[in-house]
Amino acid sequence: NECRRLHFCHWTSSATRWLSMQAWDSCNEKIDFEALRGRSCVVGIDLADSIDLASMCLLFPPDDIPLQAADPAIPTEEANREGILTYSQIDLENLIDDFIVLPYFWMPKATIQMAERRDHVPYRDWVRDGYIEATEGNVIDYAAIKQKLVALKDIYQIRTIWADNKLHHLIGYDPHHGHDFMTDLQNRFGITMIQVLGGKKLSEPIKQLARAVLAKKLRHGGNPTLRWNVDNLVVTADGDGCLSIGKDKKRNKIDGINAAIIAFAVALRNTQPSTENYYATHELRVL
Repeated sequence: NECRRLHFCHWTSSATRWLSMQAWDSCNEKIDFEALRGRSCVVGIDLADSIDLASMCLLFPPDDIPLQAADPAIPTEEANREGILTYSQIDLENLIDDFIVLPYFWMPKATIQMAERRDHVPYRDWVRDGYIEATEGNVIDYAAIKQKLVALKDIYQIRTIWADNKLHHLIGYDPHHGHDFMTDLQNRFGITMIQVLGGKKLSEPIKQLARAVLAKKLRHGGNPTLRWNVDNLVVTADGDGCLSIGKDKKRNKIDGINAAIIAFAVALRNTQPSTENYYATHELRVL
C-alpha cells in the first residue's frame, strides 16, 4: 500500500503523504532563468499569516499547451461555492516540454530565530542563500511581495485574459487571506487577481500536479524551502476520491507548495483541454 500510494497517486481516507521525496527530488533539474525571460506564466500566492512564511510561485506551462481562456475562465461565485469548477486534463505523456516552478518566500526578520527554534529548519541559512527574503519588523511587509510581483511582471509574461468585461491577470490567491492585498494591487498597479478557493475545490489540481511530478514533467530547481513544504504536505481523500491538503504537524509549513497548487489550478482553468479525460480511463483508488 505504501508503494502504491507514493508512486501511483493512490491516497487514503486518512491523512497520508502527498508524494515521496524521491519522486520530488527527481525533478530538481537546474532551471535556466535567462531562458525563461519573456515566457508566459501564471502565478499562485499564499499569504498565510503575517507573522509567518508567505510564498508566491510562478508556473511556466509547457509551450505545447498554450494558455487560453476557459469557458468560463473566471468561475462564477456560485461555481466557486458549489465546487463545480472544471479543469482541463493535461496529456502528460505527449508533452515535449516541462512545467517549471519558480518559488519565492518571505518572512519577518525579527521572528526568524524564534521560528528556527520552533520549526527546526535553517531559516537563516535560507535567507543567506537567497531562498527567503527577510522583511524588516516582526510581521511580513506585504509591500515587498507586491514590489516583487510588479518587478517579475516586467521580466516574465504573466498571462491575462478578458472575462466578465474586464482584464484579469492569471494570478491566483486564496480570498481568506488576500482580499486587502488584491485590492491594493488593483488600485495601485492595475493588476486584477483571481480568487482560488481551497479545500476539496483544489482536488483536481492537487492530483494533476502530483501526476506531473511522477511523470517527471515538472522542474523546480531543488529549492530547499519548497522541498521542506512538500515534505510537510499530507492529503486526505473522501469517499469520492476528492483530495484536501493539510500539514503533518501544526508547526510545519506548506505555503510554497500551496502557492504552486493555486498556480496549477489557474493554469488548468485556462489551457486548451486535452481530448482524453485521464480520470475517466485511469482508476483512482481510496484505500
